[in-house]
Amino acid sequence: MIGKIRQSVGLRTLKFEKGDANVMPQPRDAADVLNRDFLETRGRILEVAAALDRLDRAPGRAGDPPDRRLAQLRQALEALLEPGPGRAETVQRLFSLEYDPGWQQTHGLRPGQSH
Repeated sequence: MIGKIRQSVGLRTLKFEKGDANVMPQPRDAADVLNRDFLETRGRILEVAAALDRLDRAPGRAGDPPDRRLAQLRQALEALLEPGPGRAETVQRLFSLEYDPGWQQTHGLRPGQSH
């Protein structure tokens, strides 16, 4: 970084000097995080609750197999209730496919080929 760079993070302004590339900013405390993110997080939780209500009210089709996506949503909600860091990674993995080393061949691409 050349010269002084000011970066606003939450309620604090951090100053980085030349050569401070490896300096990590101080994490915000819980009160700062809640002050900044509470209303947005509350709104997102209400959106999820409304989507689940719509699913519960929607008529199902007799004999249909259970939808895998609904199971993923339930697993994700359970993961959110677990204490500690790592919830975002856990939820992302629930919705992600396993890495396929042969993905290029599967999709008809040669290594290094652009579309």
